[in-house]
Amino acid sequence: MDITPDEVLAELRAIGDQLDALAPDAPERDALEQRRRDLRDAAQATADASRSREHLASELKHLKKRLAAFDAEKINVPAWQIAMTSGGRLTINDPAAHASKLNAALDEATALDREAIEARIEQLERALGE
Repeated sequence: MDITPDEVLAELRAIGDQLDALAPDAPERDALEQRRRDLRDAAQATADASRSREHLASELKHLKKRLAAFDAEKINVPAWQIAMTSGGRLTINDPAAHASKLNAALDEATALDREAIEARIEQLERALGE
């Protein structure tokens, strides 16, 4: 893609203005939003190409740690507790019930961050050739 950063910004602004002027259900929205995603991806790829491999690898490592931190917050019910209650069927209190609710709430709270982080990890891995 032979386009300057100024041209990318100008086109992104124009797309934003066009999207603002369209009705939410206008059929043209999909094509404009896809073009905006393509421009952003191209701009990010260009920016990544100008960075050193060490910086890209460092960012990748950091983002993977953030994903691991999301997972570390989850509550893991030990298998022996579940086994002793036959999966919660032989007790009044299901040992995994509260954990499941809390884990679902954590997943919901981090869903947007997780999606953005996973997308960036994919870009970085492409840039690093992994």
